Amino acid sequence: MENLVQKRMLEITSEMFVILMEKRRLDPSFTFALRKKNARDRTVEKGFWFQGSDYLCVPLFKPVDNDRKISTIGFIIEFDEAGRIKKSYIQFSFKTNSITKNERKLYVNLAIAENCTFSKYDVVILRLFDKPDEYIENLRYYLEDFRPKVITLLQQQNLTGTFLIPEEEFIKTLNRVEESRSIMKTLTDPKHEVIESSYPLNQILFGPPGTGKTYHTINRSLEIIDPKFYSENKDNREALHKKFDSLLIKDWNKDVGQIAFCTFHQSMSYEDFIEGIKPLKPDASGHVKYDVLPGFFKQLSQKATDNIQASKASIEGKASFETAWTKLVELWDENPEMKFGMKTAGKEFIITDIYAESIPFRKASGGTGHTLSKKNIRNAFYGEELRQTGLGIYYPGVVNKLRELSEKDTIEKISKKKFVLIIDEINRGNVSQIFGELITLIEEDKRDGKPEALEVILPYSKDSFSVPPNLHIIGTMNTADRSVEALDTALRRRFVFEEMPPRHELLNPKAMICRFWNTDPDEILNSLEWKKLDWDKEPYISRAQKFYSLFGLDKEAIESNFLIDSSELWDYGDWHPRHLIDIEFEIDPTGINLENILRTINSRIEVLLSKDHQIGHSYFMKVYSEDELKTAFYKSIIPLLQEYFYGDYGKIGLVLGRGFVASKMIEKPASYFDFPYDGHEELASKAIYEIVDYRKTTEEQPKFPIQLTRDKSLNFSFLDAVRRITDSNYEPKP
Repeated sequence: MENLVQKRMLEITSEMFVILMEKRRLDPSFTFALRKKNARDRTVEKGFWFQGSDYLCVPLFKPVDNDRKISTIGFIIEFDEAGRIKKSYIQFSFKTNSITKNERKLYVNLAIAENCTFSKYDVVILRLFDKPDEYIENLRYYLEDFRPKVITLLQQQNLTGTFLIPEEEFIKTLNRVEESRSIMKTLTDPKHEVIESSYPLNQILFGPPGTGKTYHTINRSLEIIDPKFYSENKDNREALHKKFDSLLIKDWNKDVGQIAFCTFHQSMSYEDFIEGIKPLKPDASGHVKYDVLPGFFKQLSQKATDNIQASKASIEGKASFETAWTKLVELWDENPEMKFGMKTAGKEFIITDIYAESIPFRKASGGTGHTLSKKNIRNAFYGEELRQTGLGIYYPGVVNKLRELSEKDTIEKISKKKFVLIIDEINRGNVSQIFGELITLIEEDKRDGKPEALEVILPYSKDSFSVPPNLHIIGTMNTADRSVEALDTALRRRFVFEEMPPRHELLNPKAMICRFWNTDPDEILNSLEWKKLDWDKEPYISRAQKFYSLFGLDKEAIESNFLIDSSELWDYGDWHPRHLIDIEFEIDPTGINLENILRTINSRIEVLLSKDHQIGHSYFMKVYSEDELKTAFYKSIIPLLQEYFYGDYGKIGLVLGRGFVASKMIEKPASYFDFPYDGHEELASKAIYEIVDYRKTTEEQPKFPIQLTRDKSLNFSFLDAVRRITDSNYEPKP
């Protein structure tokens, strides 16, 4: 019975830890209490990361004040002797005679907020959950609903310093847990060791266009696969991209790579994603053959499964199947007539080809209508018994050859790896059609090796299939895309969603300065090479002049007062909002403020449409001159607004203002419409609008006349029009 309780505690501990760490990833200030001291056989090293012997306690606040015997506010799960969840609740505990007036007021207010009675007893259950088995939902209530109430009350009673867990204390206990996670073996199905992760297995980054969803899939995949590398290089975009490229799978026939990238579209099908019958390359006689070929999801799942099996085999001193298989393919390429023995003496067969998932062969009798499954060969190589009838009699010959090829290999330990499938524009495909029956298998608790693991028989190959626990799926979703229906509800329930809104602060003038200093716009130089240039010579002078002019900055003051005497900037690399508070230098911009412009545009779009149609910051991230700003407007911003408003230029004018949209003057005589349509008189007087194209300005005509009122017209330049977006009273000087 004790083992059942321990096993269940370990499973739930791991699940809750993942959720808590995801919460911290989204909110870096979030901390929670982990086990500090080991107790009997409940040790951190064995996976007992939270307090409790036959129960689990997850405190979000300081666990114990030893001097005054004040305990904590915590989420509790109790178990019965069979390891089943008996109770799930939120409680606070304390010593009645040792709490301060403010602490007592805190507890009273918490009891009132949760509709329970405060008493003199040391333990008060604030909320007893009706469905204790739904511990994940109960934990989410504890995090998302209950915790904010406590934070508010702590602030009101000036108790944040007493109850909140300091960052350094949290990191100390977290490091101990992370160390134990890397060395402990999880108590699961012996077939597989489950690879736990502090990141959700299925996640979708969603937001309007231009917010960096695809950009951040690189960061997220590297966080999952190599968190140490990402932590050390998170501000070095060049290093991240190079690492990502090295991990990207470019050839499915090679055992290299851990990341696959695909984009969903309306033509994507189950046969592309999972498996389907596809034509093969014509043979020498020109005949076309067909075979069941795997899609990229099945292939990546198999790579992830292979890694788990190979890792386990290496620990047991056994060779890797993939290594032996590569040798067999190379040997067969050199000698396609090589023979494979059978159990019956004197009988042999010949492999006629090697496909991705199967091997066609020719029997001793000459028959060629059968194939051997690569999956069955792999399983037999790792020790699984196959039936010795029908085609089963042919497998031992291939397996024995593989083992013979791997006998002389030095067995190297193969580490367990994580694999990532990135699905860009996941909502553009017919998700039900693409995923098919596998929609259930991607759930975390349905993965192979999990307590509720499931597998299905695939319709084409008839192979059994399950999704491995070390395969992560990252999707991106453009919320402004109206060309497809809303994301499938069944898929939505199986993914964690993370919103990626426009990051206006990335366009702050100070951020633009630092990004400009760290970038070579024309790619003549390598990234981060401005510091090696002579700033009194070209090409820097002309580029800098355009940049400072656009933003209305004093070039000499900024460069002389900050950069010449400081190398601090060069430590930042790719710009992040957290750096805004780190670099201290004064600027006084009098020109274009891209942050304010984008905020204004998005606030107007949200009123006219919704926040799902806002415009992302990435369109302005590399704007360092007036020409580049003009390109951003006419190549990206305006076409996007035309799509949003179906060419209704009047509404585009509501977003961009009078400087960009003007009334189109068309002479309309009384006989303009020669047809007796009702209301044609009103149509003849209807206003027609057009986009003002400042790209057509010339030296002779550098500005366009803009009608501000019926009696007032002024000449506008492109930058005048941009300034008027944020200031409707702005008027250019004559």
